[in-house]
Amino acid sequence: MLNNENVNNELATDLIINLGGIFNIIEVDSCMTRLRISLKDSSMVEKNKIKEKTKEILVSSNSIQIILGTNASIVADKMKKILGKKGINY
Repeated sequence: MLNNENVNNELATDLIINLGGIFNIIEVDSCMTRLRISLKDSSMVEKNKIKEKTKEILVSSNSIQIILGTNASIVADKMKKILGKKGINY
């Protein structure tokens, strides 16, 4: 059985993949219940796959907001950690 940490790690990884991969992500931030993500190319986003695992996704040009809930800051931190290991500085 997955615990909350494993669920958040899995979600962070899935989001990175469905946002077009590590090199498509410019910045990750969070506020309350949302992830705020800047991308190089929003056409690479797999919106339907993201909607399957989140509450909502809002796209505006190359900025994405993903409504998660109270775990948004935890998932953002996990995404930053994953991206940092791939050589992207946060």
